[in-house]
Amino acid sequence: MWEVILKLIEQLNSSVFVLLLILIIAFLVCYKAGGIVNSFKSFKEDNKSVKDRIEDVKETLLSKIDSVKDKLSDIKSTTDLLYNAHLQTVKKESPVSLTELGKEIAKEISAEEKVNNYWSEIKNKIESHTPTNPYDVQQIAMEIAKECFKKIFSLGEQSKIKTISYEKGLNILQIYPIIGIFIRDRYLQEKNMGVDEIDKFDPAVKKTV
Repeated sequence: MWEVILKLIEQLNSSVFVLLLILIIAFLVCYKAGGIVNSFKSFKEDNKSVKDRIEDVKETLLSKIDSVKDKLSDIKSTTDLLYNAHLQTVKKESPVSLTELGKEIAKEISAEEKVNNYWSEIKNKIESHTPTNPYDVQQIAMEIAKECFKKIFSLGEQSKIKTISYEKGLNILQIYPIIGIFIRDRYLQEKNMGVDEIDKFDPAVKKTV
């Protein structure tokens, strides 16, 4: 076998031999180049996948930021109504309490009963904020009132309450503090804290003393 190959090589002139050698080298180069191209394509696909994942994370973060902004806006709206505006359902003076209209609506929508029915969940929500005094409890109760309202009343009941509010010339935001007061009072009672102690821990009251 080798003898035949050697004879063929002997019969080939140097130019033909060099040409064959160049063709072999060219083939090897093309083969390697094909591997490089495939590797590059794979890299581009992997890179595209990473970019897609980054975009997904970005969209998720933006969505969560918008959600937080909405919640902060809701809290601010409720707080503004409670402390900076005249409410028909809640007395502005601290510690806040229900007006006669507030008591009437509370009875009409069974506010206290609803809070009691969902008390375990509501209590856990309060304690997740780790209140340290009666003033903290009042603040937290008012902040979570809207969320609790949506939890303890069905969609049908919420629609009915909105109608009641409209008929009385009220904004639905004036209903949430009613829920907040029942939440505050029950939690304070369970912790043997008095509503009359709230002002002792109110920073605004302390500054005027």
